[in-house]
Formats: sequence, C-alpha cells, structure tokens
Amino acid sequence: NRIADPVADVVVTSGANTAIGGTTMAVGGRLQGVISSTPTGVAKSAICVRAQNDATNSSVTSDPANATSGAWEIASLPTGDYTLTYDGCSSSTNVLAVTTDALHVDAGGVTTAADVGLRAGATITGQIGARPTGVAYTDVSVSASPLGGGSGSWSANPDGASGAFSMTGLGAGSYAVTIRSGSKNVLPKRTVVVVSEGGTVDLGEVALEAGGSITGTITFAGSANISISTQS
Repeated sequence: NRIADPVADVVVTSGANTAIGGTTMAVGGRLQGVISSTPTGVAKSAICVRAQNDATNSSVTSDPANATSGAWEIASLPTGDYTLTYDGCSSSTNVLAVTTDALHVDAGGVTTAADVGLRAGATITGQIGARPTGVAYTDVSVSASPLGGGSGSWSANPDGASGAFSMTGLGAGSYAVTIRSGSKNVLPKRTVVVVSEGGTVDLGEVALEAGGSITGTITFAGSANISISTQS
C-alpha cells in the first residue's frame, strides 16, 4: 500500500549497469466497504467501485467486489476527499449507479464506507431495420437523454451484424431516444419512452430513411463572413 512516486530521469548506456539512488515511497490510504445486495441475476462480483479525488478529479477503480461477501477495497490513495460511484464493472451490467458523498482518506489510514445495496436499472432495446443504401449498422448510433431535468446520458452502437442495440442501467422516468448517423446522410429519428425501474422498453425494428440535401454556390466579392442555416 504505497503511493508510486516518479524518480528523476536517468541515462542508460547499452551493456552497462545504471544505478538509481534510493527513493522513499509514501504510505497510501485505503478505502473499503461492502456491497450488501444486488438485483436478482446480478452477482456482487459484477460490481466495481470508482473513487474520484475531489481536488484532482483523478479516479481509481476497485477490482470486482467479492462474489460472496461483496467486500471491496481500493489501496494506495493519497490523502484527500473521494467521491465513490458504485456501478457495473461492465456497461452491460443492469444496475442503477450509486454515488455517495465524499469520504476523507488519510495516508496510512483506512476509511470504511457504509454498506451499499444496488437496484436494477431499466433497459431500452431495439433493432435497426431497413436503411438507405450504403449505410451500415455501424454507421448508426443510439442515445437516450432524460427529460424533465434528469441527469446523465446513455448510448449504444448497434451490433454490426444484426443491428440490435441495448442501453441498460437507466433510472425510472421519461427519455428522449435519438437514432442518427454522424457520417451518413440519414434522417435522425427521435422518440420519447417511459421506463420503470427494472423494466424493459423494446422499440422494435426501426427503419431509417435517407436525408435530403441542399446545395448551391455563393458569389461574393467582399470580406464579410457568410453563414447558411436551414429551418423547418
């Protein structure tokens, strides 16, 4: 449980030994806690904890929690205040992320967080169907943003072979789901869905249409800046 500290630059000569002077490594602090419960079908070992230093915004993520006890630990932390976020180690783990108030860590000390139980998140699924010629599934992206002042955003890339997509870990509420392409001429599609905790909303097969184009030539013999905008 030591904090890594960079040493001075050294010059190494081929075929020769280079001695590095002694260096003292500071003792780090530790954060530890327990995942007390997870949703049905989600193992405690599927949960990781991220500790973010409030002063530097740097973060460290724990190893997966113990499968039986749910215990977790993050070591080698400099003194400071840390905000903890409990979430799935993988983006496909369907749990609602939990963020705690900051906890203080002292070098050489151990700070124990309160036990945390996680609840199931909601899921939005669907599949990209018909699409314009030349548009691959991988050219399309799907995003969900909460309505009514909610925070966070979710995104998914459709499967390259089937066009299926899934977004997990959403809280209950209303979301604007947008399907678009950043590289191809495709009309964006937007729909609003309402999800419940642990529930799934399936958008079914979504067909995409080609977008229109506006072209023209501007002839101007001056130095003023010119902008073009469209409005529907």
